[in-house]
Amino acid sequence: MASLLHNRRFILYNSKNSFVNIGYNLYQITIPFFSFIYFHSIVFTGIILFVEYGIYTLTFLSGPIVDKVEDRRYIMFLSEIVIGISALILALLIHIGRLNEYIFIAIVAFMAIGHDIMWTADWTVIPIIVDKEDLPRANGYSNAIGNASSTVGFVLGGFLIIVFNAFFSMVLYSLCLFAGSFLTLVMPIALTKGERKMRDGLISGWRYVFKGNSNLLILSIIISIFSFFSLLPVLGITYIFASSSSLYYSLMFSLFYVGAMFSGIAIGKYFPLRFVGKAMFGSLAVMGILLVAAVVLSSLIILDTLFWFLIGFFSSSYYTIYRIYLKIVTPKEIIGRTASNLYTFRGIATALGSVFFPILFLAYGIHSVFIISGILITIFSIVFPIIIPSIMQLSATTTVQNA
Repeated sequence: MASLLHNRRFILYNSKNSFVNIGYNLYQITIPFFSFIYFHSIVFTGIILFVEYGIYTLTFLSGPIVDKVEDRRYIMFLSEIVIGISALILALLIHIGRLNEYIFIAIVAFMAIGHDIMWTADWTVIPIIVDKEDLPRANGYSNAIGNASSTVGFVLGGFLIIVFNAFFSMVLYSLCLFAGSFLTLVMPIALTKGERKMRDGLISGWRYVFKGNSNLLILSIIISIFSFFSLLPVLGITYIFASSSSLYYSLMFSLFYVGAMFSGIAIGKYFPLRFVGKAMFGSLAVMGILLVAAVVLSSLIILDTLFWFLIGFFSSSYYTIYRIYLKIVTPKEIIGRTASNLYTFRGIATALGSVFFPILFLAYGIHSVFIISGILITIFSIVFPIIIPSIMQLSATTTVQNA
């Protein structure tokens, strides 16, 4: 930990990310609430999330661009500025009452394109600025710091929803992005010439995905199946609480990410180098059980808050472990392409889930949907390791020792 505290670029990176995460989570808590309340439809909320996450599936197009840029700060700076300006435009349209469904979808789509580039570049940063043996700690702590700042964003967003309206959230979102972009500019993020050995381009990135690490590819495809359920908590919280109580909506949304914050701290300190597969699928099994409990006992509000906290913890755990594992086993010069290419599978599944679940809520009721989904997640988390034993034995120990 001491080496990380003396790493100026690591400190700047987490400071920058704190602003970006606060801003993005102001956006994240506001958009489902605003779309549901303003347009009176959980299906429209699902469409908005479908557009957003559907565009995220195109991150593989940004991978070659990011990996080709020697100093990643410039491409990150540009994307952050574009998103900040878009948020200001959205805030203005909300304020003057000139926002309709089509303009709303278009702005969300444009910001999603900016996020594609920004997040692809972000995948590459930590492996560049820290030593390989520090990757598990650096990723875990950065994830914890990110989730802590996300919690601040959710608390602020919840306060603004309760007291004011979406206009103030979007203005603050844009200011956070502008602040983050300034810190990005003073943080060099460049590969040395000796680290650039692999060919640039879209095809070379996909070649590594399919031929360079079969275990990572298999794991990513399996994770994409679970990603189909990844927006279920967000949609559930919106559907249950947004129209009945903005206070409970804000509280549950925030607690969900407080749980994720504690997950990042725990994994940063105790990353399961030897038990990557076991830890991931164990987290997924527990998450499935908790999804069932959250709706079965939703009438007990105190107990329900605990369940949303724990759902946030375990739903973040498996993904944080996956992120760290990917960064450990992937050559740093091709991380942008690898991460964005593999996200294609998860992105498609997430986007489909975003429109599928609102329709199921209306057709069968949220309790039935959550119970069946939770049971399926738990079953899948047990069955997949049995069918493909190699993913249960995944370990990052050898890679770190050989760094």
